[in-house]
Amino acid sequence: MLPQSFTMIATIFFVLAQTIVGVSSLPESDKISNLPGQPQVKFQQFSGHITVDDQNQRALFYYFTEAEEDPASKPLVLWLNGG
Repeated sequence: MLPQSFTMIATIFFVLAQTIVGVSSLPESDKISNLPGQPQVKFQQFSGHITVDDQNQRALFYYFTEAEEDPASKPLVLWLNGG
């Protein structure tokens, strides 16, 4: 069995690779059309869970937003909180 830290790092790289390929690879069901109290925005937002361990039912939550201007040329920022 792989160590948990390796599994998590591999999952993060997988998510980054999918994100770099393009927003179109994110599930349409994870797309956010609006948020309470948020004014209408011109960028796309996605939120969901990525399963990292089916057997123990563990998943990572993600929230992804595009840059407001020229999102294809902007770098990707990944923020991870410990817990």
